[in-house]
Amino acid sequence: MKAQQELLAQELTDAANYVRSQLPEPMPEGSLVPADWRFITSSSLGGDSFGYHRLSATQLAIYLLDVCGHGVGSALLSVLAINTLRNRTLPGTDFSVPSQVLAGLNRTYPMEQQNGKYFTMFYGVFDTETRLMVHASGGHSPAIAIAPDGSATQLGSSGMMIGAFPFATYKDCTTPIAPGSKLFVFSDGCYEVLNPAGEMMTVADFCVVLAESATSLDALDRIVGAAQAWQQRAEFEDDFSLVRLEL
Repeated sequence: MKAQQELLAQELTDAANYVRSQLPEPMPEGSLVPADWRFITSSSLGGDSFGYHRLSATQLAIYLLDVCGHGVGSALLSVLAINTLRNRTLPGTDFSVPSQVLAGLNRTYPMEQQNGKYFTMFYGVFDTETRLMVHASGGHSPAIAIAPDGSATQLGSSGMMIGAFPFATYKDCTTPIAPGSKLFVFSDGCYEVLNPAGEMMTVADFCVVLAESATSLDALDRIVGAAQAWQQRAEFEDDFSLVRLEL
């Protein structure tokens, strides 16, 4: 029994390492769009995943998804969806049009073929010349842009979870991004945390945390620390996925 438990634990560790290996490398200062992230799973294998990559000389795709549940099934669907985006393998889809991407994923991964699993998602395309972000959401938290003056803009869009409803439609929104802004894309595990009194942090509360931390050299660690301070413990009940891009 002990040997079997140790073997299972090693296999879960290997699987978790593989999932993490599918995440993008941080982009250092001096890159076209510097980017960094924090990824803290609530169990051995989580259902969150994210990425960013060039679509053209001026366009950058940015995406984050959150599969319902935890464990092997959620992690596998997460990796499948991320690789679909990275390899651009959705037939008839223009990957610079977020609504088409979400609709394509909704057709490709219906929950009845994924053991009842569905996911939420944010997908945006930032153009470095026009400084416009075109974005769409499938039941996901809005991304938040913090301008140099500290003001926060929520990049939200209506849309149903991916894979849950075959009739779901998705809408593109366009948001101008001020030079020097910091864009944060995240899962709901970053802010849906309870304090000892049972009060949950809201998106508005999280906006304040982001605005206060946005320009710090250790911004991501400050944000993780703020969520931990709110709940007064280090471990998270849900996966904590947070991406910060300098636009």
